[in-house]
Amino acid sequence: APAGLTNSGHVTAGAGTTFYLAGVTLESGSTFSGTGTLRMNGTTTVTGDLTVPVPVLLEGTVTGAGKLTLAAAMTWTVGTVSLAGGLEVGAAQTLTVSTSNQHVLIGPLTNHGTVAWTDGVFYIQSTNAVVNAIDGVWEVQGDRTLTSSSCGAPTFTNVGLLRKTAGTGAMTVASCVALSNTGTLELQSGALAVQAPAGLTNSGQVTVGAGTTF
Repeated sequence: APAGLTNSGHVTAGAGTTFYLAGVTLESGSTFSGTGTLRMNGTTTVTGDLTVPVPVLLEGTVTGAGKLTLAAAMTWTVGTVSLAGGLEVGAAQTLTVSTSNQHVLIGPLTNHGTVAWTDGVFYIQSTNAVVNAIDGVWEVQGDRTLTSSSCGAPTFTNVGLLRKTAGTGAMTVASCVALSNTGTLELQSGALAVQAPAGLTNSGQVTVGAGTTF
């Protein structure tokens, strides 16, 4: 059988170190400290509700029945978040969605901090939901696409601030994704394009900056 590690204790990642989480199961009771990096480079399984105060690099799959709450920065370069309990970006923390690869969400995601979406396509699958909470900032730093390749009724609900800050083209909402804005939708650059059957429902603030198109 493939090697594996099951953890329900404490992990310290010292400065400049990397803890590789491929084949690792993180159970309830797992705690973390340090300024090193937790690198999800294969399949990492989360079975409990965990808070992680150590920087995380996701370049594989994190899955399981648990919930992951970020109390430090996380960079998601490629791969899948498939957590039944969801991924939560804590207050004052940053999730960076980077590289031109696919980023696939199979489970809920709630942002109370900042999501810096710098590159790549973002997929919300099935009936899963993204909520940019009232204290959340979701920054689209380019001409990005929010879509689904497994349609149920995926949703993106903005209660906080959703803004496009770079790129002369469009942020595109595609496939079956339903975007709802009750907070602030701000275009500082480019455009917002909704491609049917995707839809946008608005009861919040829309700010259309100079030279942008809504």
